[in-house]
Amino acid sequence: MSTECAVCYVTDINYLLPSLVSASGVRKFVPADKADIYIFLIDEEARVNELNRFLKPYAMHVLPMSSSVYSDFDKSKFHKSYVTYAALGRFFIDTMLPDTCKRIIYIGDTWIRRDPSALIELDVTPGKFAAVNDMASFRYSNITPRGRIVKPYFDSLDLKAGAQYFNSGVFAIARKSWRPIADEAYKFYVANTASCKYHDQSALNAIMGDRRVVLSLKWNFQTPFRFLGIERQLDPHIYHFHSFPKAWMGACKPWDGFGERVK
Repeated sequence: MSTECAVCYVTDINYLLPSLVSASGVRKFVPADKADIYIFLIDEEARVNELNRFLKPYAMHVLPMSSSVYSDFDKSKFHKSYVTYAALGRFFIDTMLPDTCKRIIYIGDTWIRRDPSALIELDVTPGKFAAVNDMASFRYSNITPRGRIVKPYFDSLDLKAGAQYFNSGVFAIARKSWRPIADEAYKFYVANTASCKYHDQSALNAIMGDRRVVLSLKWNFQTPFRFLGIERQLDPHIYHFHSFPKAWMGACKPWDGFGERVK
């Protein structure tokens, strides 16, 4: 029987294994009667049945998603990087969830270090969107070299100083609130693909306004935060490998020796 909370991942075949590792971390702390876990796999329908048989004991579900649902944008303007087109699939996850789902928790390429139950159980006010500040939100400035890169990017999205730009790698929202927000953001993305350097994240920030609820960094502890000396003070629950290279690719800063440091 489905629950009211859906923990969702969207991935292509290249990121499937890291998504499964993260999802297993959620299931370690959160039983199946508290939340369902759905992994939306892009353009790999032939693999879905086999994966679901394998994952049945872990109470995880793989759902096929076609990239055709987000194909109506100018791909020549897509900002190519380690981020693939699959990231846009999160705009459409609610359309495939069961009717029993009332709350959506989206989680990207992460490692679940501590119990995420408080996030899973978060009841976000209807019409609001809960997410963590992105590192870029602290860099809106003409003073530093990085700030001089961030500022024109924010300007292209009509974001002002103090906008508290957020990271879309982890978010929480009421299911009925996601469709109007996702529709608005995707429409912005299609019309402004060249300005959306970080794809869905850029579009969501551009349209969100005062609808955002600020979450603690402990729910989306991004790669740059590891250099700031705040890890032990925050005691992160979810680590987000949001920069390249990713931690699973081998020894790479700031994740080298990661297992020993976080015990």
